Amino acid sequence: MATRLQRKIRVTLLLLLISIVGLTTQAQVAPTPGAGAAPASGLPGSIQAAPAKGGANQQGGNLNNLPANLQQQLNQRTGQGATNGRQGATNGRTATPGTTQSPTGNDFSQKGDTLDAGASEKEIAEQAVKRAQLREQAERRQKLFGYSLFNDPAMATTFQPNLNIATPRNYIVGPGDELNIQMYGYSVGDFSQKVSPEGYVYITGQSGIGPIFVSGLSVDKAKERLISRMSAKFVGLRNSSYGAQNTFLEVSLGNIRSIRVTVTGDAMRPGTYTMSGLSTVMNAIYQAGGPNDIGSFRKVQLIRNNRVVATLDLYDYLLSGIQHNDLRLQDNDNIRFTTYIQRAEINGAVKRSNIFEMLPGETMERLLFYAGDFTSNAYKSRVQVTRLTDRELKFMDVTVPEFKTFVMQDGDVVNIERLLNRFENKLTIEGAVYRPGEYSLDNNKTLKQLIASAEGLKGDAFTGVLPLAGHAKIWLWKIFPSTWPTLWLALNQTFRFNAKIRSSFHHVSNWLSRQLFR
Repeated sequence: MATRLQRKIRVTLLLLLISIVGLTTQAQVAPTPGAGAAPASGLPGSIQAAPAKGGANQQGGNLNNLPANLQQQLNQRTGQGATNGRQGATNGRTATPGTTQSPTGNDFSQKGDTLDAGASEKEIAEQAVKRAQLREQAERRQKLFGYSLFNDPAMATTFQPNLNIATPRNYIVGPGDELNIQMYGYSVGDFSQKVSPEGYVYITGQSGIGPIFVSGLSVDKAKERLISRMSAKFVGLRNSSYGAQNTFLEVSLGNIRSIRVTVTGDAMRPGTYTMSGLSTVMNAIYQAGGPNDIGSFRKVQLIRNNRVVATLDLYDYLLSGIQHNDLRLQDNDNIRFTTYIQRAEINGAVKRSNIFEMLPGETMERLLFYAGDFTSNAYKSRVQVTRLTDRELKFMDVTVPEFKTFVMQDGDVVNIERLLNRFENKLTIEGAVYRPGEYSLDNNKTLKQLIASAEGLKGDAFTGVLPLAGHAKIWLWKIFPSTWPTLWLALNQTFRFNAKIRSSFHHVSNWLSRQLFR
């Protein structure tokens, strides 16, 4: 009987357990009324579906379970984190609760986010490399001597020509210039006008003179030609058989024409510029931003009518303020920046730590001149040079006698060291003296002289014997007399005279013992 009862109890418990498991499973797969299928608590990757409403589909998955980079991409593309591959309805039809549609082409969770992430990292790496290159290029440009002068926005008006000046007598007249032609004296007349495109001016008033060609002439030459032609009608402009000169002619510039100048070569901003007729080569160089990374400061060419008429060395202007060959520009002039030949960098204790362009044959002495020479704390006896060879780097020491003969090469890096932070002749005395402090070794070559310079010992100063380690005791005053003239004191040594013998005094005795018994 007991066995049968136990079997009935087991069967009953088994049936009850099966019923409980079935109810639990049904509760997990049953959809929530009025909504799409809710994800089961034990299935974090399940997908919910929602009916289409107004042609729009609600979010089809739990974004919190996606990788961080995919969440950011989904938020940027949809604004709500939804994707086409996870939508629960298509063309107005709702998905069956508890089912999952096959992934589409836009399903980021199924299409390998590592590929997208790899491409993004590649773009980031490329941008980082470009930024590093631009930063290095900008730093190198700033170190080029003279670069900041031509690329400083605060100096935009520095190299603009001054239009409020007296008429330059060597100014070349051209089409578009306005000439103020004033005649005064016995005869009076105003013949001011613009030079025609053909280069002529016309004397009106039924004078019968006709056109006068002035283009390509300086103001002085144009005045001479006007007087020569007009004197046929106005005889008072010259001394003649009719009498002395009684009529005068004055020629000046009114409005100045514009010219077009072309900048080519290794310039920062090459191109064609419209400038005032009073502009010079320096004005055009500034407009073009000066040389670029490989442009030369030492050889800027002015080309006119297909030939080089002047060559400028900008270092003359930058270092001494002298403007050699800064000619006034003419229409259709060409300014060409050549490529630099060699550059040398100098760092350390100099007044200008920059990269300088060197002409062939220039020496270390010239480089130091460009750098403003040594600073006050520079070590001048030796200069370190790192040079590029055909295979590797080469380290060189250049001494003062070699400065005038050591020829610089392209890529040389010069380093100027600073003085050592120590004193060569300073002594310090402290303790039981009247004037403790620092003294010069030049004037205190013995301990006696040092104590005398310190106004002597105080009354409580110890003047007994010095315990010399491992040697006999020597009376202090036996060391002082002139019989010990060669007693040199240690540099920067500190001497203490106290009323008692202290351990701090032992270093003095040890030093004295080495001097006496070596």
